[in-house]
Amino acid sequence: MQPLSLPHGVDDPPSLLLWRLDELIPLLLMLVVGMLSDRLLIFLALGLGLSRLYGRFRDSRPDGFALHWG
Repeated sequence: MQPLSLPHGVDDPPSLLLWRLDELIPLLLMLVVGMLSDRLLIFLALGLGLSRLYGRFRDSRPDGFALHWG
């Protein structure tokens, strides 16, 4: 019997280029808020900061922690 190779990223969320979808949500949300409030640069910087903070939070916890947190 031959060993079966299983992929490691089956349960990962979808990604767009280098970013995972759960990291893009704060950025895209702040982008839309910035367009609607006519303060695009401020909210874009805020979205980038929130995405980085969420990425650091997610990387310091076990896999799937953000789904079950709360």
